[in-house]
Amino acid sequence: MNWAKKNIEWTLLFSVLLILLGVAIFKALSFSTAPPQAVAEVLGGNAKVREDLDQYQDLGKELDQNEEWKAAENGHRLFISRKLEWLADERKLKLYRPDEAGVDGIAPLWKEQYGFSLSDPTVADQDPDKDGFTNKDEYLGKTDPLKAESHPPFTTKLRLTNFEAKPYSLEFTGVNEVGGQTFFQVKLSHPRDRRHRSNSVKKGDKFEDWRVEEYREKKGERENPKMQGVMLPYDESELDVVNEVTGERLTLVMKQVSDAPILTGTLVDLLENKNYPVEKAQEITFRGINYRVKNLSETGAEIMALSEDGTEKEMLQIPSQ
Repeated sequence: MNWAKKNIEWTLLFSVLLILLGVAIFKALSFSTAPPQAVAEVLGGNAKVREDLDQYQDLGKELDQNEEWKAAENGHRLFISRKLEWLADERKLKLYRPDEAGVDGIAPLWKEQYGFSLSDPTVADQDPDKDGFTNKDEYLGKTDPLKAESHPPFTTKLRLTNFEAKPYSLEFTGVNEVGGQTFFQVKLSHPRDRRHRSNSVKKGDKFEDWRVEEYREKKGERENPKMQGVMLPYDESELDVVNEVTGERLTLVMKQVSDAPILTGTLVDLLENKNYPVEKAQEITFRGINYRVKNLSETGAEIMALSEDGTEKEMLQIPSQ
């Protein structure tokens, strides 16, 4: 007691330190056991926490897939850690993979390779070499965004617009034997010619872009469904024709109309703002290269690059505008 009286200041200071230590331990235990909402209030005042258990469960599964390496000799273990990425728009976490395309369609690793900012949301739309192709175009085309001479094919800047399917039909109308040869009558209904033109062709012959192939006779009698015991003749003979340009095959059935619409549209060059009216099966020249239009639809076009001798080389997909 004599010592305490003599050292009253030190005694008070020691007591205060003990009290503060106790309060700190109590707060730490309360914080570690508090529910998520309480923790959020401590950290962020009025912050709202939206728990998405499925998200974190999926993330946990991916984290559990980290490869574990164990040396047989000393038993040491090596764990590979991974970074997490917060997607603000979707309000969720995902594993950060620098070689995987982000929300702007470009991988962070590619941006770092060419010196672009990882935090700039406009990088994908920029064109630093002024060649008309954005950074995203260059990324998808695997070209150098800083060199104008290195860019994706010009066809990647083509878009299809003004698609239209014009009515066109073929009808197998009859078979004739002339001089020991079999001739087939095929009638065309063409939007450029209001008259119904009929062609008399034999196997191997061509009319417009169509070539006649096989004929199968299918004739007979069948019972009249409205009158029991009454037989009626029928002719469902078939004639195969193929379009030599597009490769389209049709089986024409006797006296039945088969639709084969003429497909048209316009290819737009976004770089030069130039239009190319096209039709299915047509050949066009674009920037010095010949192409054949293989197909047109509401979703886009398929064009085939041709060699100098007209041989088909590579099919390209052109999206609609």
